Amino acid sequence: MEQEIEQQISDPEIFNFDDLWVKCLQALRKKVSISEAALSRLKLFREGNMGLLHETKGIGELEPGCIEKLRLLTLLDIAIAKTGNYLTYEDICQHLKLEIKGNENDFRVYTVEKYILKAMGLDLLDGKLDTPSQRFYVTFAAERRMDEARLLEMQRTLDRFIEKCMNVLDEQGIGSKRATPAEDIPDPADKRVRANEMDS
Repeated sequence: MEQEIEQQISDPEIFNFDDLWVKCLQALRKKVSISEAALSRLKLFREGNMGLLHETKGIGELEPGCIEKLRLLTLLDIAIAKTGNYLTYEDICQHLKLEIKGNENDFRVYTVEKYILKAMGLDLLDGKLDTPSQRFYVTFAAERRMDEARLLEMQRTLDRFIEKCMNVLDEQGIGSKRATPAEDIPDPADKRVRANEMDS
């Protein structure tokens, strides 16, 4: 199990660890030994972020590739909370624990957009870059885990998005134009039946 944990943590294309977490729990119930360090590393990548990296004890030193992966996972976390809104490059820098080098503005643009574009290339994130304003409009961010709390958060995000769309429609004076429910649409066959009854 420990080897599988390390393989998935190191794999640059794996960003959801729910299945492996469940597999580990099942193994522990069967008295299979898994080191505390391996479980701590897995938990960090399943639900943690860069802010928790140095607070998580006993995980050892992470490879540079794993640090980059944890930064992408951290980006997903903050993007999920901002779906349908702007995420500033400054906030991204702070959450990803990026050490600014050289010109601050140039660093933010180059480094932050590098992570955003990488996440978009992996289909983890979607949205629109606003380089002049140093912000990113989030339209989609992949879920890292699907527990009950996350499902409720997704529902709240969807509700806010729907409300925002309805407000825009109302402002444009078309909010009252609702699609006719399918059950309210007359069936052409009914008209033909009524016409035949009248003819008879």
